[in-house]
Amino acid sequence: MCELLAVAWERPVPFEALVERTCRLEQWGIAGFGWGVAWQDTTGRVRVDRGLGRFQDEAPGRAALRSATGTRFLVHLRRPNRLSTVQLADTQPFPDGDHRAFCHNGYLERAEAHRPVYAGVLSGAADSEVGWAYLREQLLAGMGPEAGLAAVDETFGGTANLGYLDATGALLIYSRNPMNPMWNFGVVSEGIAGDVVATSLHSADETVFDVVFPDAVGRRLLPPATTMRVDATADRERHQDCSHPTAVPHVG
Repeated sequence: MCELLAVAWERPVPFEALVERTCRLEQWGIAGFGWGVAWQDTTGRVRVDRGLGRFQDEAPGRAALRSATGTRFLVHLRRPNRLSTVQLADTQPFPDGDHRAFCHNGYLERAEAHRPVYAGVLSGAADSEVGWAYLREQLLAGMGPEAGLAAVDETFGGTANLGYLDATGALLIYSRNPMNPMWNFGVVSEGIAGDVVATSLHSADETVFDVVFPDAVGRRLLPPATTMRVDATADRERHQDCSHPTAVPHVG
């Protein structure tokens, strides 16, 4: 029941440009039980900062985020299925040193069946970390991240919106949570174009654009089981042909 936000800028932008939008995403979404931000810094490393409370209360005062500047940002705002998992070990995005980071919105149905396989590397109790352990294993074995995200969904079932960022600059989104569809659109901050993917506030309408991204252009709903590379260099071409929004399908 989390919210995800992925942004790729065409040139480095301070994270400050996303703080107000992220606060509104948390306020209107189903979140407030932990937060995390992963970004690729100007040296190419993947950095992660996380907290256990509300983003709006904690993140604006974090020194690491105040100084964060980059072209790739991945944000996770948490509302876990089990409140007993509100602990740092289960707070996302999960980092892998300064190489990559991963996050998940939904529920991985077969996570407990796979948990014993990864017991030696797990620190928390959430289903998402089991999916992360599986993905990391596949990546280290040579699988590409696009195939890896799809493999997480195929292996674990359930509902899966997934986010991934690595030190090559690959910012990927996998969309297949019917309760929280994902939108792709463009924004501009201080004259710099950004390619954005965001969850829809668990709301079967377009409220996310009314309350968080009123300046969005070229909005399009990602089809189920879609892996998308969020890439600002393709932003202008991608969005210029998407002037008419696609309605969010009613769920439930």
